[in-house]
Amino acid sequence: MLKELPELLSKSVKNRIERNHHARILDMVLGQMGLKNINHLRDRFEGQAYLDRFLMKTYSEMSLYRVLNMDEKNHYLDLKEQDFHFKPEFRINDKSVEITYSTSNDYPLIPKGNYDILAFVLVSLASFSTSLLGFVNQKDLSPHIETDLLTPIESQTYQGRLKNLKIVTPWDSLMKDTV
Repeated sequence: MLKELPELLSKSVKNRIERNHHARILDMVLGQMGLKNINHLRDRFEGQAYLDRFLMKTYSEMSLYRVLNMDEKNHYLDLKEQDFHFKPEFRINDKSVEITYSTSNDYPLIPKGNYDILAFVLVSLASFSTSLLGFVNQKDLSPHIETDLLTPIESQTYQGRLKNLKIVTPWDSLMKDTV
């Protein structure tokens, strides 16, 4: 994803997802899809894509929960099991925070909606890890969003992709302001 990535990674907050948490999340998804085991999922391409998106979203949320010290005793996973579509609300200094996630192969999608801060998370499903790269204030995003590669379906939920990662402020500068 880019030449800016190494610098952002060097300043990022890294998290590992424990394998037992991954297994718990996997069981939730399989149960939601009505499948007994992962082998049934692998027979369906769209099922694997759904699982990957769900894991990336959930890993990102778990990581931010941890960084903000909101995840006492894995409370997040308990909430997710109770309501599969649970979406946590994050606030820092009375500002609402939205999460966007991507892999190192993709530019991050910028969600539509009302939020003050957009947090960028790089997810590696293969290594069960995330890196909180940084954040951007929503008001600073507009001139840097590119819409040319959005599919019609993506354009319903996303404004575009951020291809200029130079505007991403390292996560630690936001956290210094909260202490």
